[in-house]
Amino acid sequence: MFSSYASIQYLPDDQRFNGENFVSFKEIILPTGRLRGLDLYWEGRVTNPHNTPSPYIAPTNPAAVNDPNLTQLEYDLRESVAYLTLWSNIKNPDGLGIPRGLSSHALWDYLRMEFLQVATIARQRKEDNL
Repeated sequence: MFSSYASIQYLPDDQRFNGENFVSFKEIILPTGRLRGLDLYWEGRVTNPHNTPSPYIAPTNPAAVNDPNLTQLEYDLRESVAYLTLWSNIKNPDGLGIPRGLSSHALWDYLRMEFLQVATIARQRKEDNL
């Protein structure tokens, strides 16, 4: 289970985010990420244990996919998977002006803030042209 969690989920090319299809991308990527708890990272519901002062207690078992209480190693690995799952499913992120080096939560917020309105307007125009 741990190794499958560490793999990046790639969407088919026509489902990847292209700068105009955020609504449909969101409808596909959220359930895809939810299967492995990635949505918790995108929505900022998992706390970095490094930022939480508490005594270290060695875990006896790996944390469940949706467990918000992780070791630093588990958090770092899962945060990387969450980030790369988003980043790898964006067509030409540099061309779209999407900044690199964000957390997965900051990347998701950026996409929502920058592209949700654009996608909504584009969809409305297509519906109006029908």
